[in-house]
Amino acid sequence: MLFTKNNLSRALIFFIGFIVVAKIALVFFLYTNKFPVSPIQDPLEFRNLALNILEGRFSSAQEEPFVPELYRTPAYPLFLSATFLLDKNGYLAIDVIYSCLSAVFVDNKIYSTI
Repeated sequence: MLFTKNNLSRALIFFIGFIVVAKIALVFFLYTNKFPVSPIQDPLEFRNLALNILEGRFSSAQEEPFVPELYRTPAYPLFLSATFLLDKNGYLAIDVIYSCLSAVFVDNKIYSTI
């Protein structure tokens, strides 16, 4: 049977753990979001790649000439460009997605040990 007492208690523990971890991540995000963000090196290159992907080119250059990028793989910049579609600045959507992923993975680890 799917909804036994043991399964319901494990699901409740999973749900409570998810909420706790998500709240901790959200508080951390709200606290750190008060400080200015200035990406350097890798974060700046990934940000430029994501913004350039939205304009139809795969380059980490901020201005012309836009030389195609051969060093970076496109998966993470594509993820970032999707977040820039959701949020103009992009950082809020990234932090919310990372918070949810952290909550799921931490909660899954707790759930698997029960």
